[in-house]
Amino acid sequence: MTRAKPMALKYHHALFALLEQEPRLSEVALRKLEEQEQAQGMRFPESVREWFSLEGVGELFAGLTNSDELVGPEELKIIAHDGRLLLHVATENQGVYYWFVDCNGTDDPPVLDDDSRIDWDDQENFDFSHVMWRVSSYSFSSFIFAMLTGTRFGQGFRLSATDSSPAPVVLASLRTDFLEGPRTSVPEKHVYRFAQPEADLIIRSNTAEEIARGIAHWHLIAPTPDALAKLAKRVWPFGTLAKTLQSVGVAHNADAERRILAQLTQEGSS
Repeated sequence: MTRAKPMALKYHHALFALLEQEPRLSEVALRKLEEQEQAQGMRFPESVREWFSLEGVGELFAGLTNSDELVGPEELKIIAHDGRLLLHVATENQGVYYWFVDCNGTDDPPVLDDDSRIDWDDQENFDFSHVMWRVSSYSFSSFIFAMLTGTRFGQGFRLSATDSSPAPVVLASLRTDFLEGPRTSVPEKHVYRFAQPEADLIIRSNTAEEIARGIAHWHLIAPTPDALAKLAKRVWPFGTLAKTLQSVGVAHNADAERRILAQLTQEGSS
């Protein structure tokens, strides 16, 4: 049996680096992918091709999400609707949400979701009048990264703040000791994702107005109080986070989160 080959990644490198796993090309998956492209009459977007040609991504997706289901490479199908070519890539574990790549001609296109409870597997009886498309992620790579890392700490310990958007010097500083995940930069949303083995830092501007005004929402997440304290101390000097960070975790974690803030405040004033 031929062993899968190591594969250098362009779109999903950050995820595998964070998971400390070596991505490997599956010749079988690639062949199925290419056969499906031929059957569908189009080449799939490059970020999609890269992901679905990797070994074991179906199991990885199910294991790191809430048992959600990734479509197999031999099942990738295009649905034409409302002027779009939509590629079904994943389904929520109870069949409530379906995720589709909007094949808009870009290499790393957005992902849309639909929760109208249409049976997308019954293609002969679609009733598109009930479809409610929403942007789930502005790129397929960010969709995969967010899905597979979003629950890695469970409820975790959390702090958040509404503060200033990160200046270039702040971003440069964070990149020295954090792994940077896929970045979202569209007119109506900016998202920076930074991660360490025991820390997630997500910085979001959710509207064009927030982007114009230099406003961002900072989210700090860690699996333990010590890890959260280390993360909070790292970002404490940025903007006015020393004043704006607040406890936002679940009730039984709130005391630990408030103690972290009190300790850092005391250290800063001493």
